[in-house]
Amino acid sequence: DVASDLTSPLLERLNAHDNYGAVTSAAFSPDGTRLATASFGSLRVWNAASDLTSPLVESTAAHSDVINSVAWSPDSARIATVSSDLSLRVCHSSDLRPLLNKQNAHSNTIYSVAFSPDGIRIVTSGEDQALRVWSSSDLSSPLLERTHAYGGSTQTNGGSASAAFSPDSSRIVTIGADCALRVWDAALDVPSQVLEKQQDWTGTISAVAFSPGGSRIATVGSTPYSRLQVWDSSDLSLSPLLEKSYAHGSSDISWVAYSPDGARLATVGDDGALRVWDASDLSSATLERPNAHSSSSFQVDFSPDGSRLATIGGDGVVRVWDASDLTSPLLERIGAHSTSINSVFFSPDGTRIATAGGDSALRVWDAVSGLTPPLLERLNAHSSYFGGVSAVTFSPDGTRLATVGGDSALRVWDAVSGLTPLLERTNAHSSSISAVTFSPDGTRLATVSSGGVDGGLRVLRVWNSWDLSSHLLEKLNPHSNYITSVAFSPDSARLATVGGDNALRVWPVTHLYLQFPPAIELTSVTIARCTAGNQRARGGGLSLRVGTLSLANSNITACMATASASGGGLFVRNATFDLQGAAFLDNAATDGAAISYESGPTFDAVSTLRNARFEGNAGNSTVFSAAAISWECNLGNWSPVLGDVPGDFEGCGYRCAAGSVGTLTSHTNPTCGGPCPVGHFCLEGSAVPTPCALGYYMPATGAASAESCIPCSPGSSQSSAGADSCNDCPAGTFSDQLNAIGCTACPAGSFCPSQSTVRALECPAGRYQSATGQTECSPCPPGRFQPERGRMSCDRCDAGGYCNDAEGCGGGFTPCPAGTYNEQDGKSLPEACQQCPRGTFSAATGARSRHTCTSCRAGTFGGALGSIMCEDCPAGKYQAATGATECHDCEQGHYCAKGASAPLP
Repeated sequence: DVASDLTSPLLERLNAHDNYGAVTSAAFSPDGTRLATASFGSLRVWNAASDLTSPLVESTAAHSDVINSVAWSPDSARIATVSSDLSLRVCHSSDLRPLLNKQNAHSNTIYSVAFSPDGIRIVTSGEDQALRVWSSSDLSSPLLERTHAYGGSTQTNGGSASAAFSPDSSRIVTIGADCALRVWDAALDVPSQVLEKQQDWTGTISAVAFSPGGSRIATVGSTPYSRLQVWDSSDLSLSPLLEKSYAHGSSDISWVAYSPDGARLATVGDDGALRVWDASDLSSATLERPNAHSSSSFQVDFSPDGSRLATIGGDGVVRVWDASDLTSPLLERIGAHSTSINSVFFSPDGTRIATAGGDSALRVWDAVSGLTPPLLERLNAHSSYFGGVSAVTFSPDGTRLATVGGDSALRVWDAVSGLTPLLERTNAHSSSISAVTFSPDGTRLATVSSGGVDGGLRVLRVWNSWDLSSHLLEKLNPHSNYITSVAFSPDSARLATVGGDNALRVWPVTHLYLQFPPAIELTSVTIARCTAGNQRARGGGLSLRVGTLSLANSNITACMATASASGGGLFVRNATFDLQGAAFLDNAATDGAAISYESGPTFDAVSTLRNARFEGNAGNSTVFSAAAISWECNLGNWSPVLGDVPGDFEGCGYRCAAGSVGTLTSHTNPTCGGPCPVGHFCLEGSAVPTPCALGYYMPATGAASAESCIPCSPGSSQSSAGADSCNDCPAGTFSDQLNAIGCTACPAGSFCPSQSTVRALECPAGRYQSATGQTECSPCPPGRFQPERGRMSCDRCDAGGYCNDAEGCGGGFTPCPAGTYNEQDGKSLPEACQQCPRGTFSAATGARSRHTCTSCRAGTFGGALGSIMCEDCPAGKYQAATGATECHDCEQGHYCAKGASAPLP
C-alpha cells in the first residue's frame, strides 16, 4: 500500500535513462497505468502498474536539450513536453510520434507545462517571465499571454516558474523564483475576445454609444482634434468607418447619442453647442444650435421616438428641443439644479426626464407639458462633499432609476412613487464612480470608477440590478487612465468603455472575469528565503493581487523585497487575507517588512490578522496597511486599522496606554477599552485593572500606576482593595496614620467624641471610662474621685474627708477641716465631717477618727463644738480638770492667773 508504507519502493528502475543523464521530470498518466519520464532529449513511457524493466515506448530525440517538464492530456492520449531548447511539443502517448511542435515558444528556458482539465488548452511558463496559454490543437501562436508575469528578474532570481490550471480550467496558479504565489484568471489580462482600439493621438475619449442595431460604436473626444468617430463594433483594428475632426471646433466634445432609429447622432461640447449629424455622413452637422447652453453642455439624450432631444449643462439649465428644429427649445427649466447638471435621461416612454446634479439632487420632470415643477425630487441623493450625483439612468421598463456619485455609492430608486431607495451599495467602488448604465434587458447594471487623481483603482463592474450585495463580474484596470463612459450593446452581451488613455475597448460580458475571485488556502506551510527583485515585484514571500488568502499556522521567513519595494513577507493589492497563527520572521523591505497591504478589492473590504507573530523583520515598519485590517490582539494590546506598525510583537503591535484597559481583542487605538475604572490603576498593556491596595483609594478614572492611588488620611481607613473613597472612622474610633486599613476603638480611659477622629482624647480629671470605643467619659460618682487624666475608674473617698463636686474641686477629695473628723469612707457631703465635742479640739485636717479630738488640758477649756484649739482660762478663772467646757471663778482669798489650773492663795 503506497499510501501507508514507504519502507521500500514498489517498483524501481536504476539508470532509467541510461546515458542520457538525470531524470528531470516524471508524470503519471491520468488513468494511473503509465509513467512518463524525461531526461536530456530523451522521453520514455513505462508500465507503472507492474514492470519498469524496460520502457513501453521511447524517443531519444524528443528535444535537443534537457526536457524540463512533461504533462499528460486528461484523456491520456497525448504528452506535452518543454525544454531548454525553447520548444513546446505534443506527441502521441502510444508511440511518441510528434503531433505539434512550437519552436521558440519562449525566449528563454521553458520550465513548466500543463494541460487544462478540459484538455483544450496548454499553459507554459519559463525563465523569460512569460506565462502563455496555447490551443492544444494548434501551437502556431499563443491564445493568451502575460509578459512579466513574475516578480523576479532573470538577473537576480532566474525568473523560472511553475504553472497549473485550476480544476475548473478557469484559473491558473503560478509560483516563481521570486517565491510569489499568484492566481490568474485563465483569460490572463487581455482575452482574445476583447476588442481594443488605442488611438494614435493624445487626449481623452469622453463618451461612447452603441448604435441601436449594435453594429456600430460612436465615440467623441477632447482636443487637439475634438473627433467624432464611428467604428465597426466587430473589428476595432480597422480605421473608423466615419470620422469628423473638430466636430465642435477647438472645444472638447462631452457626449454622443444615437437616435433610436440609428440614423442620427447628437453631440454636445464645452462650447455649449448642440449638433445633430447624419450617422452615415459626418461631413457636416445637419442641425446646429451654437449656444444651446451658456456654458459647457455635458450630456444629450434622444427621446425614445427620436422626436426630441434633452440637454443639460454647467449653467444648471435643462432644455428639451425639437430634434428636427433647434431654433428654440420646446421646454426649458432655468435653475433646474442649483449647480451644474451632470446627467440627463429620457424615460423609456418619453414622458419623463431624469436629471442629476452636483447639488446632490435627483429630479424627475414632466417632459411633455412642462418642466415646472419637478414630478419627483430627492435631495441629497448622493453626498455633495464628493461632487453630488455623477450619472443617472432609467431602467428599460421605466420603473427604476440608478444613480452613482463621487461618494462611491450605487443606488436604485423607485421612479414611479416618490424616489424611495430600493437598493443601495454604499461602497460599490473604492473611488468616485463616473458612469452607470442598465443593460437593455434590465437585469444588470454596469458601473465604472475613474480611479481619481491619486492613482486609485480603476474598475469596470457588472451588478445584478435587483441585488447589489456583491458585483457579478468585474475587470480591474480596464484602462490605464481614468474611465469616462460605459455602454451596453443592444443585446446586452457586450460592454464598451472609453477613457483618459484614449482607448476604446469592447468587452464580452461573459469574459469579464473574476466573477468569483480565487480563494487560496494554505495551512502549515513554510515560505523561506524568497526575494522580489524590483519595484514592481512587491511581496518577497507571497504576492496577492486578487481574491482572498487564508494562511494558517504557517511561517514566512527570511524573505525580502528589494529596490525600495514593500512587503518583504506578504504583499496584497486589490485582495483580502485572513492570517491565523502565522509567523513572520526575519523578513525585510523598506515598508511593511512583514506585510504590506496596499488595497482591498472594495473600499469597505477588511482583512484579518489573528494570533500572528512578528520577529526580526527589518524595515521602516513591520506591517504597513493602507487598507483596513481587523486585528485579533492579545488582551491589553491594540493595533491601528490603517497605518504603520513597527517592531517585534505577537498579536498586535502596541500595548494599551497606561491609564487604559484592554478588555477586548479588537482595540484600534491607544485608549483601548477606555480609562481604567475608579479604585484601580492600569499599567501599560493592562488587560485587567489592578485594584488600589488596602488603605488606598482612587476617586477618578484613568489612574496609570500604583503611585496614583491616594492613601487614606488620618481619621479614615479602607479595608477593601479597589476602593474609590475612604471611610471616615466612626465615633468611638480613631486613626492616627496614613493608609490605615481599619480604625482603632478608643481605649479605656479615653474617648472619641465624633467621626473622623485622628487620635483618642484622655478622660479629664474627675471623669473616667472603663470601656473601649466610647464617645465620652463618665463623671466620678458621688463619694468617688479621680485626680488624674486618662483613668479607667474613680477612687473611693477615704475617711477624713468627703467628695462632692468632682470636677469643680480639681480632683474631687476634700479633707475634713481642723476641728472635725470623718470616720467613714465614701462620704460625699461636708456634713460627713463631725465636729469635735466641747472640751476637745483638733488642729489637724482630714481627721479620720473622733480620737483625734484631744481634751483641753487643765487651765484651758473648749466651749464650742469643732474647736481647733482650747482657750486659756482668763485671769480670775481657773480649771483644774481636763476636757472642761468652761473655767471656774477664782475662790476668795485666792488669785488665778490666765490659764491657771488651780487658785493660788
